[in-house]
Amino acid sequence: MVSLLCSPVIDLQRFESLGENCEFGFLLRHHQVASGGFFRWAFTPLHSLIRILAADFEGVYVLDQLRPRFGAMVQDSRYDILLHSQLHSEQEPDGSWRFSASAAEREQIYAHERAKVNYLVAKFRRRLAEEQLILVLMAFAPPPAEQLRTLVTQLRPALRQRGSSLLLVTPAAADQRPGKVRVRGPHLMHAYWLVFNPMRYAVTRVVLAVLCRCGFSSFHGWLDQPRRVGQV
Repeated sequence: MVSLLCSPVIDLQRFESLGENCEFGFLLRHHQVASGGFFRWAFTPLHSLIRILAADFEGVYVLDQLRPRFGAMVQDSRYDILLHSQLHSEQEPDGSWRFSASAAEREQIYAHERAKVNYLVAKFRRRLAEEQLILVLMAFAPPPAEQLRTLVTQLRPALRQRGSSLLLVTPAAADQRPGKVRVRGPHLMHAYWLVFNPMRYAVTRVVLAVLCRCGFSSFHGWLDQPRRVGQV
């Protein structure tokens, strides 16, 4: 276990969000880390993340497969992910959603967002291949072991090549102390914290900052010495 007292200087630029929601994005923004990421403002369930990585982002964010959701989001129906978008929508009396803009206006908005998606996907690939990262996956519950193994297998080449690490963040169970980070391997650690409450971003930021500090401390040696790698 890693203590809450660990407190090295943190380079938050080394953290890259993999989802599952936007919580980690709020933390980065709070600390003036403005650099964008494809998953930073997306709701990406683990099974969707696995599918996207397996397909290397092929066919992601295609106009015909985008569905209006929640006023300022769209759902990519192919991969079942939600992303913030300027393709705004309005809710119908029956509870469904429809786009506010005309088809022509949507095409213009989409063209701009498509270019942004292309940039962010290319950026993610580059960072994964060239930089030493801590990839952060926040989940509302501990993910199925099979899915986690699949994700680690997908990421293993990049984790080994650059000495990067995967940080899984889940709510603490009754027998787990919130604020602890358990090292599960040279490239994998598991952080526990109190139940997620998306409406309390101040608490979220404090807890996540502690976990990031502990996570950075746990893997400080691997990050500074990329050739010191081992089995995930």
